[in-house]
Amino acid sequence: MAERTIGLSNEFIIHPGETLKEVLEDRNYTQKELALRTGFSEKHISKVLSGESSISPSFAKQLEFVFNNIPSSFWNNLQRIYDEEMTEFEIQANITSEEKKVAKSFEEYLKVEEIKWSTEIDKVITLRRYMEVSNLINVDKLVHGNYRTHFDAKVDDYTKYGFNMYVMRSVEPIQTDTPLDTKGLKEAIPTLKNIMLGSIDHYVPSLQYELKKYGVLFNLVKKIPKTKIKGYTTSNRKGQAILIITDYGKYWHYFWFTLFHEIYHVINKDFLKKNLTDDALDEIEKKANIFAEDILINPYAYEEFISKREFDFESIHDFSTQQDINLDTLIGRLQKDKLMGHSDFTANFRKILL
Repeated sequence: MAERTIGLSNEFIIHPGETLKEVLEDRNYTQKELALRTGFSEKHISKVLSGESSISPSFAKQLEFVFNNIPSSFWNNLQRIYDEEMTEFEIQANITSEEKKVAKSFEEYLKVEEIKWSTEIDKVITLRRYMEVSNLINVDKLVHGNYRTHFDAKVDDYTKYGFNMYVMRSVEPIQTDTPLDTKGLKEAIPTLKNIMLGSIDHYVPSLQYELKKYGVLFNLVKKIPKTKIKGYTTSNRKGQAILIITDYGKYWHYFWFTLFHEIYHVINKDFLKKNLTDDALDEIEKKANIFAEDILINPYAYEEFISKREFDFESIHDFSTQQDINLDTLIGRLQKDKLMGHSDFTANFRKILL
């Protein structure tokens, strides 16, 4: 059986009956006299003083009449504070060592989002709120979304669910009632691609503005290292698409490739497909890769360009201008295709800073 652990003792939680007992002693009132003055039974008075019964609003009002310098709000507040502290104590008393272990899997999300916690117990309670569950052990039973790449076998379901919640929270400020429009999204690709020629500072807000028109909620977020996820697509309860890019790729040319890779998944609603075999998933990923490559660089023009084997800076610059892409996007493609070394022209790579 999992060991239950708590961070505080209920011995330090004061029932309002204790305070009432002190007031009675100061006034030299007996329980019987207080019962006569308030109209409540002596048995009820005894239960309040012993902590077995609460101070109700009606009893607090009678106490106000008896102790005219102590308002009913005083007693009501004491009872409210006691109830809250007891609820917190009961929550903490139900935290098992197993749940603490699960919390360790989720800790990375709090660090990335710069959410602080004070104790191990506080971390568990904070994560319960973050993950929107009453017990962290339950999360592996909940559905999680589809990812750009297969998870490593070492990545557990807790991490997958955590990433899904991380994604959902990241798009909370980016809301729209527009339904998912895959046809419109496909037609908007030239507009989306053109954004890359603008200022880096405008990339994310411009993409968010454009993608919302087609029922796609987009954001760029910090990576969660152990997930190794660069891009992610899923849907919300409204049936809209959620498209997330992380800074795992470090540089903007990776970002643009991943963006159009994920847009392929949105257009084809791959995130709604269930129970696919590994081979089927691999085929979908290959198609998404080709789609992204062809959107960024015209495949026929690219074949003609590389056939010339002229990969000097001037030639690369001219071709990237013809294709309406950034220089680093072309350099990244040439490096991927092993047509130039990974150290060539890397000074032109622009780093993502979040």
